[in-house]
Amino acid sequence: MDMSVILALATAVAGVIPLVLTARFAGAAVAGVVTFLLSWWIYYGAAPSLVWPLFGAAGFLTVFVWVIGAFVSSVDRNYGDSKASVSWVFAIGGFALYLILGISGCDALHTSHYSGLIGDVPVREWTQDVQPKDPAHVRLVPLENAIFRADKRLGEIGAIGSQFHVADGFMTLQKVRGDLWYVTHLDFNGYGVWSNVGHTPGYVMVNAEDPLAQVVVKTDHEFQYTPEAWFGKNLERHVWRKYPNKGLTDWSLELDDTGKPWWVVTVFHPTVRWWGEVVEGAVIVDPETGDMTFHKLGEIPDWVDRVMPGWVTESYIDMNGVLANGFWNILPIVGAQAGLTEADYPSIIYGSDSEPYWVTGVTSTSGDSSLVAFIYTHTRTGKSVRYNVAGNTSDAVLAAVNNEVHFKRWHGTDPVLYNISGVMTDVVPILGEASTFQGVALVRVDNLQTAIGESINEAYRKYQSMLAQGGSKEGFDTAHDRNYLTGAVVRIAAEVRDGSTMYFVQLADIPHLFTGSSELSPKLPLTREGDEVDIAFIASGQDVEPMLAFNNRNVVLQASDVQNEVRSATQNLRREERSADDGADARKRINEMTDEELAELLKKKQ
Repeated sequence: MDMSVILALATAVAGVIPLVLTARFAGAAVAGVVTFLLSWWIYYGAAPSLVWPLFGAAGFLTVFVWVIGAFVSSVDRNYGDSKASVSWVFAIGGFALYLILGISGCDALHTSHYSGLIGDVPVREWTQDVQPKDPAHVRLVPLENAIFRADKRLGEIGAIGSQFHVADGFMTLQKVRGDLWYVTHLDFNGYGVWSNVGHTPGYVMVNAEDPLAQVVVKTDHEFQYTPEAWFGKNLERHVWRKYPNKGLTDWSLELDDTGKPWWVVTVFHPTVRWWGEVVEGAVIVDPETGDMTFHKLGEIPDWVDRVMPGWVTESYIDMNGVLANGFWNILPIVGAQAGLTEADYPSIIYGSDSEPYWVTGVTSTSGDSSLVAFIYTHTRTGKSVRYNVAGNTSDAVLAAVNNEVHFKRWHGTDPVLYNISGVMTDVVPILGEASTFQGVALVRVDNLQTAIGESINEAYRKYQSMLAQGGSKEGFDTAHDRNYLTGAVVRIAAEVRDGSTMYFVQLADIPHLFTGSSELSPKLPLTREGDEVDIAFIASGQDVEPMLAFNNRNVVLQASDVQNEVRSATQNLRREERSADDGADARKRINEMTDEELAELLKKKQ
């Protein structure tokens, strides 16, 4: 028997209990039939999960029937007062039960549980964990542009475009054979198409790294189960019939290593009444046959990119940031409101380990645009790592980009965080009014310096120039992450860009170039082939590295007494600042140590 019929029967029987207890059998029969038909229609259409307290929608509809019955009994003169009171006992009792369950699940009573849902979050150093990213493999295409291009491509095909549409709401970013793609399915243009055709022809792929790449439309499949199919072939209803007691969310189409498409559906359950959702795993469904298998968290196939939904990740970070110091801390009258933070919106990235992560900025609840940390959450395992940083929110980054391009009626969208040349950098695609790709901006997260180009290569060259002109002041932690080289110059060339001269230097036996402006050092324009030079840089793994410092040993410049005094004072100041920074860093690390780590440190000191 269909699950919707079973639930409807249960609701109808439970709903007429007050009438049966008062021997009003005729009314119970009529009410039971009406309740069955109404609830069956609701259950069949909505496919409600039973994972919630009191069986979710089934319990709520039952109490609703009790309330309606109580009101009817109160105005029915043929219905005695004693019998009416029985109906009100059920109605008020059901309402009171919901109220009690709701209050018992509030934040004040479960502060530690809610704040701890994120699990153990180690604090690590961002520059050590997040390796510099090759600009050739960053995500340049935002979702907005991917949808626009997919719709446009489908319209060009002809017959397929008249029967099916691109399912915009299900388009997801994923890695396919080492490259980033947006993937979504084709779905029916209404009941008529479904009844005549019975299946959709496949899915659409949009390259997320190359905004000029051709959109791929795969039409060699027969998807029987989709979100907009009808009756038993509706995907959500199909999965719900087998897993009615599971929470189901985040439906996405993913491709395995062979290119075969699968539906991946996140499974969750609440831990405190209706709240505190915890992910259990995922149901993987074959869209052609409907076969499905549940996989627990930790046993998910490696080709699955996303199991942890972004909204769950964001809620964990919010609850931890607000409730970690206790419920009373958040009240302005009672508590100090100390250390309250909230999540910026998460974005999915692929790290240097090729693994997918939700990257979420953490800000204070004061409403400013400053970041205090980033949290990386693995989308397949749910494990999180925190990186304490100073920077700007995604909204501030977008505002900086829009200030540069708004006069052209362009706008930035979907910032994605990367490590570029050792610096926290948001890559921001720039779109026109019609969602067409116009360029890309690289924005330093700490100070909002922006480099814009028509392509990623042009923007990257400008960004390198910007970093190189800043010298040793650039980067988040360049004092600790700097690399040094001494070698002979085999080639040097100059190029004028945006009114500034950039120099490219190649050293003997070094397989890449170094770049910097004349502002980096007055010796740079005087450098010739064969000169021995010292270079400081952040190793990003690119073929062109921006220099942080430059010295030519063959060019000796005599400094005046005033210059020597200034340099000496500057060096002393930098030494004091570095010492203060190191002391603060040491104190911070000691504060973050566990009791066992502190005990071990004391043993070593003894």
